[in-house]
Amino acid sequence: DCFNFISNIIFFSFILILLLLLLLIFIFTSIIAIIIVLPLIMLSYATNVGIHKCRWGAYGAE
Repeated sequence: DCFNFISNIIFFSFILILLLLLLLIFIFTSIIAIIIVLPLIMLSYATNVGIHKCRWGAYGAE
């Protein structure tokens, strides 16, 4: 019974560590994606703002 309790603790801590690792990887990749994608969005927006002004300016994101 004591061994079962210890193995349960080890199992749950292993699951928790896996979840934390997944969360850290997700946060890390999302930060990298934001760092990479945001300048690209800004650049494309800056280059296309003159072309799409009549489309986006008056009607929003329609």
